[in-house]
Amino acid sequence: MESKGFVPHEPVDAEVFFTEFALRNGGRLVSEIVGHSPAFFNADFYFSEFNVVAELKCLKTDFPKSKIYEKKISDLFEKWSTKPEFKFGLIWGKEPYPREFVLEFIKLFKRPIKQVLEKANKQIKNTKKELRLNSAKGLAIVINDGFYSLEPRYTYALISDVLSYLYTSIDGFVYLTLNKHVEYPNDEYARLVWFTGYGNAVDDELVEFVNNLGRKWWHFLEERRGKFDSHIETKEGADYINEARFINFPSRILGGGDRNRTDE
Repeated sequence: MESKGFVPHEPVDAEVFFTEFALRNGGRLVSEIVGHSPAFFNADFYFSEFNVVAELKCLKTDFPKSKIYEKKISDLFEKWSTKPEFKFGLIWGKEPYPREFVLEFIKLFKRPIKQVLEKANKQIKNTKKELRLNSAKGLAIVINDGFYSLEPRYTYALISDVLSYLYTSIDGFVYLTLNKHVEYPNDEYARLVWFTGYGNAVDDELVEFVNNLGRKWWHFLEERRGKFDSHIETKEGADYINEARFINFPSRILGGGDRNRTDE
């Protein structure tokens, strides 16, 4: 990626940017197949060579900063403030929060993530049905384009949790960043991420497709922005995901803890 001293690029429209990438790398707009006013909610892309129906979702809302969640967060802190394990050092970010508190905090944002995935699942399901693509795999592509108050591992965990028991039309997902970089301990570079996750019954073909798509994504980024100073592709999974931290995090709501992974 790029040295941490770099000047961040100007933000781009994530949906437009990724759509251009998808169309240049084997994807076709479903709207061009079914028409622009279909009688159902359709997915965004169909990669016919690999028989994959994909829906793109951009997380633009920083939910913890919205009024409804500010109240919920305040109530949660008040609830925990009288507990002995909620030490004074937590206020100054010198100690990690109790695991039970972190789990409760994360669950506050499960509902909006669930709503995003529910819609994606419906769009993929409808598209497979209407185009008679019964054997096609469903892929949710989630670009974090504003939900920065939670570190990547927490949003990734919420997506994984929801998809582990709901929405069977989604066989795998990609979580990525475009307009916000992350950092890792003992790493001099600012990085963009491409994290992947799959259901238990995933086949190797989908994994290979997503991994190759990720490689093409980095090539596309370099084509548009110039060559990166460093690039990492790893299968270390959770360890790499858990160590990712957003750069320029002025008021990290959950301080302390670890960082995160990328399959690309």
